Amino acid sequence: MSKTTAIKQRSDSIGKIKKIAHAMEVIALTRLKKSQKKTLDTRFYFDEIRRLVFDIADKINIKIHPFFVQRKARSVGAIIISSDKGLCGGFNNNVIERVRKLCEEKKDLKTLIIALGRKGYNYFVNRDYEIFDYVFNLAKEDIDEEIDVVSDNIIRAFLEHKIDEVYLVFNYFKLQLLGEAKFFRLLPITYEKRKGPIRDYIYEPAAESIFDKLLNEYVKCQITHAVKESKTAEEMARMIAMKQASDSADELINTLLLKYHKERRKVITRELIDVVTASET
Repeated sequence: MSKTTAIKQRSDSIGKIKKIAHAMEVIALTRLKKSQKKTLDTRFYFDEIRRLVFDIADKINIKIHPFFVQRKARSVGAIIISSDKGLCGGFNNNVIERVRKLCEEKKDLKTLIIALGRKGYNYFVNRDYEIFDYVFNLAKEDIDEEIDVVSDNIIRAFLEHKIDEVYLVFNYFKLQLLGEAKFFRLLPITYEKRKGPIRDYIYEPAAESIFDKLLNEYVKCQITHAVKESKTAEEMARMIAMKQASDSADELINTLLLKYHKERRKVITRELIDVVTASET
């Protein structure tokens, strides 16, 4: 096979890969537009749940509530939210590296992994980490129900002192940006003194009686919200990764095209020399 033929075949192959990458970019962009609005619209609701928790906390004695008690930790639960599929750049590396760092920081404690997403699960299960719970296919319709079950399991384990601290690690959605993974302690809850005037609501029934249910809802909402943020950030990361792949393919095709023309020119030059030589003999 001549050099020019090999270069042409390689260029054609890269061109096909570019078409696939561009198609995946368009699909990711379409999904991003759908999930972006939902994610941004629901942020207000999840923020209000958090505000309501601390509004009530300012009215009652929370020091004895198990969700707020700071106890000596013997075990740690790490909720990692990753993707179920690849081709999304450094999206999964961000959360995996943050969880690995947490495990190193808590190396004297028993660490349990709660994996929401297949990629995070595959990484940690193949490295002999203990998996407490997991959920795959975060894009399916009934995912909220499965997350509720996982949240109930985490809350039960926390109240029974099987897990003493719970951390949540996920990619927060920022338009056209994928930074470091967001990381915070979910349980026990860190009390935040409210700034500004306290909203003087009248609660029916009494604030104390609804506080337990509200805290359970708060934990579930934080995990659900993190999943929504992560799914939107994933589509953005995949769109950016496919755009970069398509651009890189363009650059490589242009390089191969230049190389093809150089080789073609050499072939033509050799053929002309052969013709001239033959005519002189």
